[in-house]
Amino acid sequence: MTGFGKNTAAIGGRTFSVELRSLNSKYLDLNLKIPAVLRDKEIDFRNLISEKVLRGKAELLIEIQSGDGLYSINRNAFKKYYSELDSLAKELKITGGNLVDSVMKIPDVLSAAGELMSAKDYSLLEKLVDKTIGTLDDFRMKEGKQLEQDIVKRIERIKKLTAEIKKIEGNRKGQTREKLKQKLSELVQSREVDEVRLEQELIFYSEKIDITEELVRLESHCNYFQEVVSDKEISKGKKLSFIGQEIGREINTLGAKANDASLQKFVVEMKEELEKIKEQVNNVL
Repeated sequence: MTGFGKNTAAIGGRTFSVELRSLNSKYLDLNLKIPAVLRDKEIDFRNLISEKVLRGKAELLIEIQSGDGLYSINRNAFKKYYSELDSLAKELKITGGNLVDSVMKIPDVLSAAGELMSAKDYSLLEKLVDKTIGTLDDFRMKEGKQLEQDIVKRIERIKKLTAEIKKIEGNRKGQTREKLKQKLSELVQSREVDEVRLEQELIFYSEKIDITEELVRLESHCNYFQEVVSDKEISKGKKLSFIGQEIGREINTLGAKANDASLQKFVVEMKEELEKIKEQVNNVL
């Protein structure tokens, strides 16, 4: 969701600069820094941005500069105020002073650049804002492609580790079974042992440490994760986050049931890849 866009345009004899940037956030948090003359259009700008940005801590900055400086003169207001002050000065026989300076201090006469905007100017400015949103979106799309490649690579790594665990799973169960039988035999050397009961207990324990279902679910979650990543749906960050949580549960269960050094090594690698995936998913819209 990190992005940046900036565009400028000449509108009504003034130069308008529109800048839009966004950072990661679970929700849309929009902050506007715009000239006072545009305050009545703030809702329009918010609606325009929220329709396309969707999520992120976003900031819109609009700056206006006139072609001949930072201020403009309202000629009609100047003429009106000057005429009235001049008439009043003559009526009261006031001499001296500088009427031009006095008139220029009246708020309506000297205004910030861009303070007088027509409906056409507003319309062109909205198009400039919309163009800047597109620029930001292009920036995020390029970043998204890089994130996608990294995430897919890490999911593939988890799938390869899952395949490696499958290879050693059969031997692990057999070795665990033999170790249990040997230790039990040592403990009951001088006593009679119920072979049937012993066999039942061994079967129960073997089922308890069996990780076949976890491996199947883990592979299924990884495949689903890849399907969502490649989906054309615009907003998928939350869905990927939920799937990542399910992948994490299966990996944790594998670790709890492992009871094998080589298998634990694979589990640690899986957790490392998943943590990096979670970090990257936070950047996904």
